[in-house]
Amino acid sequence: MLIMTVLGVVGCGRSDNMELSYSADKSEAAEYEYDSEDLAVMENANSTQSRKSVPQADILNPIRNLKLIKTGNVAFESADLDATAKRISESIHKNGGYASNENESKSSYLVSRTITIRVPSNRFDALLADISVGVDRFDERDISVADVTEEFYDITARLKTKKEIEARYIQILSRAGKITEVLEVEKQIGEIRVEIERIEGRLKFLNNQVSMSTLTIAYYETLTPV
Repeated sequence: MLIMTVLGVVGCGRSDNMELSYSADKSEAAEYEYDSEDLAVMENANSTQSRKSVPQADILNPIRNLKLIKTGNVAFESADLDATAKRISESIHKNGGYASNENESKSSYLVSRTITIRVPSNRFDALLADISVGVDRFDERDISVADVTEEFYDITARLKTKKEIEARYIQILSRAGKITEVLEVEKQIGEIRVEIERIEGRLKFLNNQVSMSTLTIAYYETLTPV
């Protein structure tokens, strides 16, 4: 009987050590040794995949293909809340955005409204320009941009590598003979699937934040004391 170690894969930033022992006769051993050569190639997947995952167009056009998350917060006084609300609503519609949250508060000396807008990133500046029309001064105007390009391509490469590993395990599962072998391979597949779903979730979140910018607008009207 022969004992063979199946897979060792290095992930980005940490090591995922997964070992699996197989029992087989000499003919099965010869077949597995061939497969292990394929698996050995995958040990370097993380280092090479990071470079391959970046499209050539992105390398040639680094500024155009940056992954940026843009957010903004503005606050100003309004002479007419309803007129301002109408102008904001029209600008949201014109620029293809939507209001994700709205609230209003009132005290004895002022009425204030706050609206959070999600808008396509390429329309963020146009929306902000529309909102600024008629505003004499901003009490607050804070625009920030976060560059997540490196993280985006890093997790894209990791996702591809994890899926390749999962596919390899599925092939191994089809050749497993004993119940213990089947259970062990299925365990490894379950663990790699959890990793894939976690990475996919993060990638989906980044894509959403990059494609849609967020602008929070607070405007208020001062009341005349009675």
